Amino acid sequence: MTVELAKAAAEKLNASLELVEFQSSDEIAAAGSKGVWDISFMPADRKREQFVDQGPAYVEYKSGYLVGAGSGISSVAEIDRPGIRVGCIEGTSTSRTVERNVKTASVTKFVKPETAADLMSKGQLDALAIGIEALKDLSSKLPGARVLDEMIQSTGVVVVVQGRAVAGEWAARFLTGAKADGLRRALESAGFSNTQVAA
Repeated sequence: MTVELAKAAAEKLNASLELVEFQSSDEIAAAGSKGVWDISFMPADRKREQFVDQGPAYVEYKSGYLVGAGSGISSVAEIDRPGIRVGCIEGTSTSRTVERNVKTASVTKFVKPETAADLMSKGQLDALAIGIEALKDLSSKLPGARVLDEMIQSTGVVVVVQGRAVAGEWAARFLTGAKADGLRRALESAGFSNTQVAA
């Protein structure tokens, strides 16, 4: 979805689009002062405010847990127990939520969710915390895996710029227009039918 928004922004500006790939939103934020990107989109997060200027949210980003096949875990409360192995993705707001809330279970950070999913398929990881859409995608590839009903985090995905008030004002207007111009339809066509458009 962010790629489609980037394309729309470039079209509005009559500018060419260059996509710069990063492993996580934290990496994008940290690179903001280096001039390698002009606009980006990421879950709102207090830590990133020191690096980027966060604008309005356009969708709600929710995180939860995936548990492996045959797992007896049925609720988030049952995650934080001795012997439970929890995974999360490094450099994400979800990973910080997990670190704050999980006190007893062991927590491992992964660069890529596929690595964690592979360990789960082998019975070497009990639960994985990540965005709900990504969890649903992973669960379809892991026979018997389940997404727990409870959410562990809900935040807005926001537009971000770095240190330029004019750019921030333009980005805010752009997102307001995108929501008015059928962002819901764009989400559904991109396969994000369960994603909520932010107010």
